[in-house]
Amino acid sequence: QGQTVQFNDLSQTNGGGSLTQWHWDFGDPTSGNNSSTIQNPTHIFATAGTYTVTLISQNATGCSDTIAKVVTVNQLPVSDFTASPVCLNQITQFTSTSTANAASIVSYLWDFGDGNFSILQNPPHTYSIYGTFNVKLTITNSNGCIKDTTKQVIVHPLPIPEFSFSTPNCVGAVVNYTDLSHTVAGYLGSIVKWVWHFDDGSADVTITGS
Repeated sequence: QGQTVQFNDLSQTNGGGSLTQWHWDFGDPTSGNNSSTIQNPTHIFATAGTYTVTLISQNATGCSDTIAKVVTVNQLPVSDFTASPVCLNQITQFTSTSTANAASIVSYLWDFGDGNFSILQNPPHTYSIYGTFNVKLTITNSNGCIKDTTKQVIVHPLPIPEFSFSTPNCVGAVVNYTDLSHTVAGYLGSIVKWVWHFDDGSADVTITGS
């Protein structure tokens, strides 16, 4: 469906002189291009189904003969997938939700948009950098029909932890800590949890906010 079909003339002269004319009827009147006079034409069937294709060939003596064959045009598969939203250094789980429109899907090809590929049905993948990636899934069904789809997958950057503290620091004196952490510019979201570890045997201090 939607792919170019190559037709090859196999007519024989049968001793009547060379072939001089060909008239093809593709049985596809809604296509707007239902006929051809080329010896070996191509045609695109936009809709799946069965079509009766007719060839009339004529030789130099003006004699002609007709043959008709049924051509089956198969449905394309539907390529689709989901991807889990993740932060940098986490595994993105890709899951195919494709439809075969045939007995089965026989092959998967994933292009993760970062130079890496997979032929698994539901592959995991870890991105080494954050950003937005154009992920492409190409599938082939058991009829040999191929379809692909491309979606954007976002890998979120990690927050950047930073802080300052007051000086001088004397035994028994209060040390004031100031959070300077921030998120990467251009990405949605804010810091909602802070865990302070002072490395002196005291309990960690956890602060949550919005």
